[in-house]
Amino acid sequence: MKFKVNSRVLSTFLAGGLILLGSVLAIQYAQGKYRFTQQGLSRETGLLAANSFPPGAQIYIDGDLTSATDDTLYLKPGEYLIELKKDGYSPWQKKLRIQKELVTQTNAQLFPIAPSLTPLTFTGVENLSISPDGQKILYYTASASAQSNNGLFVTTLNDSIIPFRSSSQIAIDQANIDLKSAQFIWSPDGSLVIMITPDKEYLLDLSKKNDLASLPDVSSQKANLLTAWDEELILKNEQFLDKFPDEVIELASASATNIYFSPDRKRLLYTATADLILKDDLLPPVPAANNQPENRAIKAENTYIYDREEDKNFLLGSTTTGYQWFSDSKHVIYQNNGAIRIKSYDGSNDTLIYSGPFSPDFLFPSPDGRRLLILTSFSSDSPPNLYALELK
Repeated sequence: MKFKVNSRVLSTFLAGGLILLGSVLAIQYAQGKYRFTQQGLSRETGLLAANSFPPGAQIYIDGDLTSATDDTLYLKPGEYLIELKKDGYSPWQKKLRIQKELVTQTNAQLFPIAPSLTPLTFTGVENLSISPDGQKILYYTASASAQSNNGLFVTTLNDSIIPFRSSSQIAIDQANIDLKSAQFIWSPDGSLVIMITPDKEYLLDLSKKNDLASLPDVSSQKANLLTAWDEELILKNEQFLDKFPDEVIELASASATNIYFSPDRKRLLYTATADLILKDDLLPPVPAANNQPENRAIKAENTYIYDREEDKNFLLGSTTTGYQWFSDSKHVIYQNNGAIRIKSYDGSNDTLIYSGPFSPDFLFPSPDGRRLLILTSFSSDSPPNLYALELK
């Protein structure tokens, strides 16, 4: 017996099946069980939030141009080489691990290949000193056209492009006082400075102009002042350090030197003085943590950064390199072979910033992270001045 199939019934049946299948897939998609990835429709996906500062960088995944920042991409779980490229900026790249149902961010700071230079001072500066909080710079100038404009100045760093135009003079140059080679010790809050000269020691109030001729010698009081300031600093550092695991506190107390907290106090830069093993799992694991290679087998004379948010310990390099924190707490700056470089706290993306002339004795980031301050002179006939390397 032969059965005759009604084409309309068949079409209706097929259409209904397709609608049902599509509805199921739509529900599954809405629930996050299926996603369209770079490799096609996939049941298990993770998210790559490819963001950069500035935005608009091209995104390469395993060498293939995929999109542009800022964008969110669905990828199958696995490890990918992510590269971000933007004209005028140094490229950024990392191998990132994409995990199921988790978001992995690039948070890539791109640095200009040729940063512009902005002059900050014009009459020459010498004997620079930075406040403990990195918010103020004290300096000496002796090249002003008017004698009364020579002496010690202090400027508060802020978001202004040229903050030094609002510098305050705190002491007028004196013929019998060698301000050029004086030494300075800051109070922890940056409001006072002990100025040490061969003949006399002064306590300077940075909120006003100080009459050096009438100021008393504080040599006899210096020991008590320094003790009080040291106790204040120790108390602050202990408060910051208490937020780290006990093993890291012990390491910092007994087996490390040159210890510096990141500006946000979440990471610790230190140089090891002994070989030791930092235990695993000092803190509960966090999702989508940094997957860059870390070093928990610590070696003496090497410099590391410990991240207390993710319980990660990253090797930076040897002690021959003087690392200092960049303002964003995510990078460090340093000098190498007469050039200024910057790299991520996890040791990746080592980037050349500047290779022109500058004094190796002064390199400092502005608090807002928009620029690096350097001391240089472009002529043998002119005194050194402060310049800003514009990074943003």
